[in-house]
Amino acid sequence: MGAINLLDSTTTPTTTPTTTPSAGPDNKYVVSMSAKFGLHSEIRLVLERTSAALEQMRALKESFTTQQQKAEAEIRTLELQLKETKHELSKIIRNGQTISQTILQMETTINDLRGTLSPIGTLPNEILAQIFEEVYFPEHSLDETPVPLVLSSVCSRWRSLVIADPSLWEWVVIPTQRFGANQSTPNAELIRLFIERGRRSEQSLTIEDWPTNGSSYIKTLLKSDNTPWYEVFLPSKAVEGEVDLDVLRATNVTLCPEHPSTAMAPFGPLLRQANGIYMNNFPHWGNLPWISLQTLELQIIDPGYSYEDSRNGLISILRSAPYLTQLTLNIKFSGTPVQPTEPLSVTHSKLEEISAPLGHFTGNGILFGIQLDVPALTCIELLSLKRPKEPEQDNFYRIWTIPRDLTFSIHDDDVTEAAELVRWYPSVHTLVIEEGKTEGFFIFMYTLLDQYEIDTSTSPLPLPNLTTLYIQDTDLRGKTLLALIDARIRHVRNNTPGIRALTSIEMYETPGVTPEDWKLVLEKLDEGRLLNSQIE
Repeated sequence: MGAINLLDSTTTPTTTPTTTPSAGPDNKYVVSMSAKFGLHSEIRLVLERTSAALEQMRALKESFTTQQQKAEAEIRTLELQLKETKHELSKIIRNGQTISQTILQMETTINDLRGTLSPIGTLPNEILAQIFEEVYFPEHSLDETPVPLVLSSVCSRWRSLVIADPSLWEWVVIPTQRFGANQSTPNAELIRLFIERGRRSEQSLTIEDWPTNGSSYIKTLLKSDNTPWYEVFLPSKAVEGEVDLDVLRATNVTLCPEHPSTAMAPFGPLLRQANGIYMNNFPHWGNLPWISLQTLELQIIDPGYSYEDSRNGLISILRSAPYLTQLTLNIKFSGTPVQPTEPLSVTHSKLEEISAPLGHFTGNGILFGIQLDVPALTCIELLSLKRPKEPEQDNFYRIWTIPRDLTFSIHDDDVTEAAELVRWYPSVHTLVIEEGKTEGFFIFMYTLLDQYEIDTSTSPLPLPNLTTLYIQDTDLRGKTLLALIDARIRHVRNNTPGIRALTSIEMYETPGVTPEDWKLVLEKLDEGRLLNSQIE
């Protein structure tokens, strides 16, 4: 069938009886078209199908609109549920954190309570802190966890005590090959922690190495805050290297150059500020007096100096350090000490303590051929009792009559020297023997005193003014000690001129003196105090 042109006016429409369509709003367009062009069966069929499709589309749209509204309502419901769920989740997380903190607090409390129930938990803080200090070795290894960190991890009480005690953080170490250029390493953080928890004026700094690639970082780490270190220790490797001394100030300085020929001039600024110097070389004194120096200790074990060098070194010390109070000279020199016919006399008004081997002296107050005029001298410490056996040195033991404190150690073959030595110190009231074979020495002393009649003008008494003993790590027996105390008490009762009884004894690591012996010793010391008070 050919196409029908509804707009062709020449075409005569066929008249066909039809039913008049309803005049509803949805059919206005159809009625209008029917009125204008008449109704054709195919057109009417198309229009009916189109109308039905339109109705379906409208119904479908309404259905989709309803579904959209339901979906949006469900989304709003789900969003509300999600919001409530998130709120519940946050609440659960907060509760979980609170529970975790509570568990941690309860565990800490339980540990503290357990610690309280333990015997060590009953100790006062002062005693516990003292125990920490006794078990702590400052020279800790950075390869291991430092003792302060271990102690502070035990419980809250220990942690507070450890952090508050600067003596546990007193040793700071710059280790060998542990720093890179401007890099923050665990070792650097550990050093920073020690510096923060210690007090600079009570801390010691050991510089094992000063690497060039980490120099700027170490300078920043150790930058001075105008508070000096208590001590700076520079071993041989650091001394031989390029240490930047501009950032260092210390109350005490220890230098250990490997060779005696090492130049000391570069260390002058650091040494001049120090009150105490400990080294194995003579300092470079320069032309200005060292007014800060009070303690000087020279430990020169290798014979790098002659007797004349040592003599000149002693002269330079006494002239360059006018406020020196303590001098230790332990020098192994080449050659033999020579008794000078006219010794050079040097006066030092501040020197209070001299420590040196007995072999360094060649006569009464003559050290390295120098006659020392030291009116403030109160203490002599003899580092060794060995001396040359020369006939012309019969009066070698007649050193000083003015010292009040005498310190030495007695080894196997030193008993005779020690026994002879103490007869020439009439003013000594304190004797310190730190180690060695003392049994024979004390037997000599009380045996000499056991004589019924002693002429003090021809036979000097051993330490007649002795009242205080300090003994550590010796083989002394309680029987011998009591015999010495009794002998001195007997002479005091017999009015022997010049002699005093013992009134004070400190003793450590001396197993030969039993607790029963010690009880008797304390009783006799009380008697000695009473007798001495009557003499005075």
